[in-house]
Amino acid sequence: MDQRRLRAVLWDFDGAVVDSELMWIEYEKDELARHGASWSDEQLKDRIGEPAIVTAQRISESCSGAITLAQAYEDSVPGTEAVSSMGTAVLAVPLRDCPGARPRRLLREGSLEGLDVECLEEDLEEPVVNLSGVRTGPLVVGERVTLTDPKGRRKSVVLREGAVWHTTKGAVKHDDLIGGPDGVTVRSAGGTEYLALRPLLNEFMVAMPREAAVVYPKDAAQIVMWADIFPGARVLEAGVGSGALSLALLRAIGPLGKLYSYERRQQFADVARKNVENFIDGEHPAWKLTVGDLVEVIADEPIDRAILDMLAPWECVDAVGERLIPGGVICCYVATTTQLGRVMDTFRAHGGFTEPTATETTVRDWHAEGLAIRPGHGTSAHTGFLVISRRLAPGVSAPIRKRRPAPGAYGPDYQGPRPLNMPESN
Repeated sequence: MDQRRLRAVLWDFDGAVVDSELMWIEYEKDELARHGASWSDEQLKDRIGEPAIVTAQRISESCSGAITLAQAYEDSVPGTEAVSSMGTAVLAVPLRDCPGARPRRLLREGSLEGLDVECLEEDLEEPVVNLSGVRTGPLVVGERVTLTDPKGRRKSVVLREGAVWHTTKGAVKHDDLIGGPDGVTVRSAGGTEYLALRPLLNEFMVAMPREAAVVYPKDAAQIVMWADIFPGARVLEAGVGSGALSLALLRAIGPLGKLYSYERRQQFADVARKNVENFIDGEHPAWKLTVGDLVEVIADEPIDRAILDMLAPWECVDAVGERLIPGGVICCYVATTTQLGRVMDTFRAHGGFTEPTATETTVRDWHAEGLAIRPGHGTSAHTGFLVISRRLAPGVSAPIRKRRPAPGAYGPDYQGPRPLNMPESN
């Protein structure tokens, strides 16, 4: 095996052919020691009998994530579901019997007959897409890095062989960064040092190419939390723009989820697709991007969550509500108070949603240096409002609010949708 690409092949027979438990324990000890970690005898004993995929995850955690599972071969429904939930490439023989499992890649189909080390090596030659977008190791050509100067000013640069980034403080050669580690410093021709780091998701979202305005990280974080985006969720996104929110949603739903994205304009969809593929270095199997008007092209499939980032989300409430499961969450991202009021009244007039809530997020930097502790000069204030509501069961109406609206709220000058219990004379 020294001349082969595989580091190890682990066979788990569950004691049916041979008791491999002692070999597993020895492997766990050796692998932990190789990364400077160890388990007590009690911890090793606790691992006996647990699923191999769980043991592998615990080993990786003990080694600070230094170990990643490349691929697994499973011929059972529970095994396939467990392995695919980890985002691992998996052979699923009875794939038709696994409706909930969406493996990253079906490496083989039919049976395990004829599977040997040579076959394993051939399968490993096919690249596996990094669905998280997180990269480690040396910096390579085509990667985007963030260069920060001593004053904290940042510049996003895509590494190109032989290229030069010109600044007022002198040029920085890309070749000085390519092949080096992440978190390295580079000196310009003028003697200024720059810190080079791979961008985090929030940094990539604001630095990536754009055709339309992006949903900023502070709002994307709120959407993921308040819309309760979870691994495996079926999410509808209307208004893709440049793909910033799509990246946040894809990371949240993981390989088992499904993101149905809709965008009216082809040029926006093209930019969004390119940004997503650049970040994860390939296509995302959980993402389906459709160009067209949401009401006209929406797929007739159930969804768990809906995110509407568009000019008139109230026009799509009926279509989305028909596909949103009972208890599902709908979140609308709007820019103005006029849009805010219209979409909230639309939910109330529909009758099939809970009382909507509206929020706005403001982020303020702070300066802390010795005794000088004060608010920073920069504040990320208004970017948009979030309106959130939940779908009721079919045929169920929301309870009538006991609190009266403000005087004149629905007076003669009001022309928008009117709540079902609100008389015209109000």
